[in-house]
Order: sequence, then C-alpha cells, then structure tokens
Amino acid sequence: MRRGVWTAVAPPAVLAAMIGAAGGRAQDRGLQERILRPVGAPGQVLKLEPPVARAVRPEVGEEHVELINALPGMHIERTVSFTRFIDEVEQSNLALAAQRFNVPIARAEMAAARVYPDPIVQAGGAGDVSTEDQPETYTAAVSQEIVIGGKIGARVAAARAGVTASDAGLADYWRNLRANAADDFIDGVTQILIIQRKIIALQRAEQLVALNAQNLAVRRASEDNLLRARVGELEARSDLLQTEAALHQTLAGLSILIGRRAANGLVMPIGELARTPRHFALEELIARAVASRSDVAAARAAVAAAGAQYRLALANRLPDPTVSGEYQHTTATTNSLDPAPRWDSLGVQLQIAIPLSDFNRGAREAAYYTELQSERQLQAVELEAENEVRSAYQTYLLAAATTSQFGDELLDDANAVYKERLFKLEKNLVGLTDVLDAHQALNQLYLDYYEALNAQAKALVALEQAAGIWDLSF
Repeated sequence: MRRGVWTAVAPPAVLAAMIGAAGGRAQDRGLQERILRPVGAPGQVLKLEPPVARAVRPEVGEEHVELINALPGMHIERTVSFTRFIDEVEQSNLALAAQRFNVPIARAEMAAARVYPDPIVQAGGAGDVSTEDQPETYTAAVSQEIVIGGKIGARVAAARAGVTASDAGLADYWRNLRANAADDFIDGVTQILIIQRKIIALQRAEQLVALNAQNLAVRRASEDNLLRARVGELEARSDLLQTEAALHQTLAGLSILIGRRAANGLVMPIGELARTPRHFALEELIARAVASRSDVAAARAAVAAAGAQYRLALANRLPDPTVSGEYQHTTATTNSLDPAPRWDSLGVQLQIAIPLSDFNRGAREAAYYTELQSERQLQAVELEAENEVRSAYQTYLLAAATTSQFGDELLDDANAVYKERLFKLEKNLVGLTDVLDAHQALNQLYLDYYEALNAQAKALVALEQAAGIWDLSF
C-alpha cells in the first residue's frame, strides 16, 4: 500500500552552493551550517502534500486517507461516515452491550416476584425400644404459608417498575454514549482538517527558508532573516507533530467505541462540519425533553418503584398465616396390661404470628420517605432537563453566530494578503517580519475557523442530546 506522498526541497548542499556561487561570504560559517541543516534525513527535507482540491472547504473525504497514512504510527484500515459510525457504536460498543443485560435481569426479577411460598411436607415415625409391646406411630404432615394483603401484587408492581427503570436507564446510557461518540467523531474530523492546514503551513515555512536562502545568496537578505525563517519552520514542524499525536489518540478512541482494537487498524471519520444553522422552537424542545427524555423516564419509573415498595411495606404489616394438616397412624398395643387396637388420626392447624413488630414503624417510614424523595428527584430531573435545553440552545445560537463570521471572502482575502506579501518579499519590497505576520495570521484564521466549526457541531449535538431527539448528520 502506498503510505504517502513525499517530495523533496533543495538539500543544504544546493543552498550552500547557491550562496557560494554568488560570492557571498558569511561572517559566521557555523551559523550558516546550522541554518541550512534540515530536520529529518541528511540529504533532503521531507514534506507531505495535502489534497489541494479541499484546501478551504472544511470536509474530510476518502482522499485524506493517503495523507493520514503517511503520518508516523498511522494505519487507516477504513473510513466511516457519521451515520455508519453511530450505528456501529450502537451495535458493537462493549460497555453498551454490558448495560443491555440490565433489562433481562430486571425481567427475571419480575418473574421471581411472582413466586409463591413452597408447601412443606413432613413425615416421621416412632417405635417402642423398651420391649414392652407399646404401639408404634407414623405421622405425615403438610403445611402451606398463605400470602395475604396483596404482597405478591406489590412485589410484582415494584419489579415491573424496575423493568421500566432498566429500559429507561439503558436508553439514557445510550443517549449519553451517542453524544460522546458524536463529539469524538467531530474531534477526529476537526483534527484532520487542522493537520491538513498545518502541513500547508509547514510547506510555506519551508518556502520561506528557501526564498531567504536565495536572497541571502544574492545579498538581498541577512543571515538573521534566514535564521528566523528556519526557526519558523522548526516551530511549524513541532506543532504538526503535536497535532499528529492528538489525532492518533482520537482515532484510537473511535476504534474502542466500536469495539475494535486500535492495533488492528484505525478508522478515519469522513464528513463535513460546515452546515447551515438549524432553527429550533425552544419551548417545543423543552416540552419534549420534560415529557420523554430518557433520564426523566427513568426518574418517573423510580417514583413508581418507590410507591410499590411503600405499598409492599404496608402489606407486610399483616402476618401471613400458615395452614397445616397432619395424619397419624398408631399401631395396636399388644401388652397384657393395657391392650389397645390400632387407630388413625387427622388434624388441622392454623398458625398466625402476633404482629408485635408492627410497633416498629421503621420499615414503613423508610419506604414512605423514599417515595417522597423519588418525587423530589423527579422534579429536579425535569428542572435540570429544562435548564439543559435552554443552556444548550443559547450555546448553539452563539456558536452558529461565531461560525457565520468566517466566510469564503475572509479566507480568500487572508490567502491573498499572504501571497501578496510573499511576492513583495521576493522583490525585496517588504521585510520578513511582514510575511511571517501574514503567515501566522492566515494559519490562525484557519485554525479559528475549524475550532468554530467544531464548537458549532458539538453545540448541535448537545442541544439534541438535551432535548432527547436525534436526527444529526455530518
């Protein structure tokens, strides 16, 4: 597989020959050697070529795979769109898969809540061991605890509320995981755009080094200018390496989100962050969030579960009676002093505990206050949902307004200013400082633009997450 596109600029020997051919004599040859020594291979300065077709448009596509694969430590196995990435997270995320087991666990607990106490069967016998011809007895008994007071119904109701809470909890876990995955995807696209821009910045820094070397050869620039240009190139290269490290960490995180090992290859997000700002009705978003957001649904289920537990605590005040039946067979007595025929008996017993423990109201009060607590927690969650929607809405409006300040004309004008100053530097009409300032301003403008797009995309994710809706695409 082709790992990247590398081109070489003039090696140090060529630049030195240009200076020598022009008859220039530097006062400090050691300084010239330090200025002209490249970073990397001894014979050439290596640089990447970013896709030129998308130099301004904030979009990452298939053509960027070659660019990223050429970076150290990068191996892109495949690309993934936003919609497909979110689908893969839902299907393959291991943490989400573990959370899904909470639902069948809760359903099994609801089935267990319907279990009725098992009957108890007893059997026994007794015989004469005194050799006095006394009778032998054999007994068999069965007893059953009778559950009264609606205890089983209360248990089932509490377990059913637990199932609802588990469903809502799973939905809320997915809501938060989906938003985090979307943010990571957006960060990946943004970092690829930033790397593309920083590669261009490095190329232009190298151009400045070459241009100042040429001007030094014909005595139109000083060694100080060349040194400053070289320092700018080294800073641009260092900045690029730091961004590469951040991108690798982000792409590795994307692989983990879809249940893959980063060692098996990275997935690269493709998409476009520049989107027309969307319009939302704030009150409708708030109403939807308060009515159906997953964490609100989980809080409502918790209220239902607490109410069922309180009803169960009330039902537990009634003791459950135990009914038992006993059959006994006694053999004949054969001794001469007190003979007796064999005989059988049948008895019924009813056992009821005296509920002295009802004087202790601790269990009922705990259940009562738990229900009150769950109601207040529901109110707090509803209020928090409303506030989150309002805050996310305002954040999105501000982010969209910030992004709107960047336009094609602004970016084109900044490019034009830089090219004009570079042309004037070639003609010795402006100094290196002017060109470096224009270069820095141009790079910062693009970086600010990409950060603004990143903030707007994340603000949209946060708004839809807060409102409990999802119809995003990048």
